[in-house]
Amino acid sequence: MSILEQMTQTLLPLHLYALSPGSSVLAELSAYAQSLEKAAQRLERLTQAAFIQTAPSQRLAVWERVLGLHQEDAPLSERRAGILARLSLGPPGFTRDEIRALLETVGFAGALEEDVSAHTIRLLFAGHAGTLTDCAPAVHAIERSLPAQLKIWADLPAENWDALDAAGTPFNVWDALSLRWELQEDTE
Repeated sequence: MSILEQMTQTLLPLHLYALSPGSSVLAELSAYAQSLEKAAQRLERLTQAAFIQTAPSQRLAVWERVLGLHQEDAPLSERRAGILARLSLGPPGFTRDEIRALLETVGFAGALEEDVSAHTIRLLFAGHAGTLTDCAPAVHAIERSLPAQLKIWADLPAENWDALDAAGTPFNVWDALSLRWELQEDTE
C-alpha cells in the first residue's frame, strides 16, 4: 500500500477533509506522499546497507577493507560469510588461540611460535607458503592486530634481493605487497 493510500485511509474516518479526486487536500497529501516515498526508499537502502546479510557489494568492500579481507572476486554470499566469520572472532585477542584463529581467516597454514623473551610472534610458513604473495595476507593481518610492543618475525620464502631478482618479477609487484625486510631479521 502506498503512503498516499495509507494517509487517505487514516483521514477518511475523521470526515474532516475532502479527499475526493481533484481536491486541494488530496493534492497536498500527494505532495507529502511523494517526499515520504523518497524518504522511505532511502531508509530502505540505508537499512539494507547497515546489515552485512543484505548490504550491497560497495558496502561489503568497506567491511573487507576495514577487516583486511581480500575476497572482492568471490560471490556475494561468500563475501558475506567471510566478513561474518571474521567479525565473529570479536576484536583480535592476543592469546595463542586467538592469534591462530585470526591467521586462519586469511588462509595461514604454517606454524605459530611465541618467543616470550624477545616479545616476538614468529610466523613459520616453511613448506606451507609458495610465494610472497601467498604470505602477505597473514603478515598484514597480524601486523594490524597485535599491540605495538610485540614484534613479528616471518620466514618468508624469498631470503634476499638475489632471490627476488632471480624470480623475474617487477619490483613494483613486490613493493605492492608492503612486506618489510625486518620481518626476517633475527630477533635474538
